[in-house]
Amino acid sequence: MIKLFYLLFIFSISIHLIYADGCFKFQVLNQFEICDTPGQVCGPGLFCHQSDTPVCLPLNPAGESCWNDNECAKGLKCYRYDADSFCADVYYKGYGEKCINKAECSRGLGCINGTCYASEEANCFRGSCPGSQYCNSTSTCNNFIEDGSRCITDDNCFPGSICVTDPKSGMSFCTKMNTVAEGLPCNRQDLCDISQNLVCLNGYCVVYNDDKSNAACNVSTACPLDKERCICNNIESTAGECTQTNMIGASCKTAKVEYYNCLKSSGCPIFVDNPDSANACVSKQCGKLKCTYESECIDPTSPDAQSSNICVNSGSKIIAMNSLIILLILLVLL
Repeated sequence: MIKLFYLLFIFSISIHLIYADGCFKFQVLNQFEICDTPGQVCGPGLFCHQSDTPVCLPLNPAGESCWNDNECAKGLKCYRYDADSFCADVYYKGYGEKCINKAECSRGLGCINGTCYASEEANCFRGSCPGSQYCNSTSTCNNFIEDGSRCITDDNCFPGSICVTDPKSGMSFCTKMNTVAEGLPCNRQDLCDISQNLVCLNGYCVVYNDDKSNAACNVSTACPLDKERCICNNIESTAGECTQTNMIGASCKTAKVEYYNCLKSSGCPIFVDNPDSANACVSKQCGKLKCTYESECIDPTSPDAQSSNICVNSGSKIIAMNSLIILLILLVLL
């Protein structure tokens, strides 16, 4: 839906929806339920513990041992130090940000003379460019591309814009999200003006019709994009139903625009490994706006919400502080 970073959001406790004949397999599980079937996802605050019999367990708090990031609570990552691995508030700073130790910097960066940097000899990667730049296909840092100019991926465009392919020319251009009017063509989510209750259906922006919701489907393009997704009727089915995953309307668009405008003007590195940390620049500058955007635009029963992909709760600062204390103590002891 948005830049890979956002999803949020990219990076952390992610949901893996399984595509099968057009519909998405999706089943939410509770604590201690077995999670060994594709499409099953442990509910909020849980992760699928891999063992002889995979089972949903509570996410680990700061200081608890871990094998990978998905086992840690939101805003924490699995930090490896020598032979130990534990959940900690790490990897939240990006290129050019001041640091005390390497653990603060995103993976691939080092804390060099008090600043998060990548090796000068190395080609750039997604998180190794300044906040106003992206790493292009030739592994060189370039400035974000203005709306109306050619692009290759969403990452090339400023926050709040996406890379859209023109069906006539076949070329792609950075385009501001949710600005296409009723009756005009569309070919992806995030194009139609949701403030006017428009959705992308059958290649055109049309007013969303509640009477046609929950229609049978076997491919997501049969559903009104920006509002619904084709979810399989059950974990074994290949047929589905258009199911609401997002909310639209004026309040949603306002919250969405304010959040992305904040990201654009914040000066923060956009691509960091742990953007959900309370210590991350994007969280400090735009965290409250992110929460407002998600509460206005993401259906609480949707796959993203059920898999804990949405806003960090109010206790995140306490989690971050406890994690930092634990990390510093362990670094000293080790």
